Amino acid sequence: YKQTMKEFLDYYADSGADTAMARSANILAFLSKMRHLTGLAKIEPVCEFVEEHIMQTDRKIAVFVHHKDVGAGIKLKLQNMSKEWPAEWGKDILQLTSEMDSQQRDDVLTRWSKPDHRVCVLSTLASGEGLNLQFCSDMIQVERQWNPANEEQVEARFPRPGQTADKINAHYPVAIGTVDEFFSEIVERKREICNSVMTGEAVKWDESSMIRELSEILAQKGGKKWGW
Repeated sequence: YKQTMKEFLDYYADSGADTAMARSANILAFLSKMRHLTGLAKIEPVCEFVEEHIMQTDRKIAVFVHHKDVGAGIKLKLQNMSKEWPAEWGKDILQLTSEMDSQQRDDVLTRWSKPDHRVCVLSTLASGEGLNLQFCSDMIQVERQWNPANEEQVEARFPRPGQTADKINAHYPVAIGTVDEFFSEIVERKREICNSVMTGEAVKWDESSMIRELSEILAQKGGKKWGW
């Protein structure tokens, strides 16, 4: 990650001969790589969080990821950890991926709705419209999205508080000292602004604007921790 950050900062500081389109594409590639590396680095702490949740509650939990290898890594680690779990905790770790057709998705959700299944790892991009998670009230969004609307669609899959749960617990783990903390700050700030001025209608997010702002902040602050 540090090497990629250094390469990004060197490239960002060099005006070079790239066209504006090529420069934007290259900057996005650097940011995407750092975001991916950060997602991989979260696998172990996220799995520890899930295990603690399973130990201390009787509730199910959804783990949302963006990258396939992050999802595969979380499922594998949890599957290994679950070998030491009591049977009542639910040892089978389910997974819903973007490659599944509607029937396969329905099969995973049907299995997950049963009492003996507690954990499911889901692709964020495959978890928007049409997914019903009324039987679950806890989630982790492991990797933030360039378009926050994708996160909002995921949150909307859960029951509204008071229907089947008194509250919905949405966790967004942040890797301090990485692109993650600045990315999260931008998303949450823009969400707050939109919530204060909108009246419930859908917000059209400008991904290119967020990417541009993120790259400028990283160029200015590098790997520093919270602080605006």
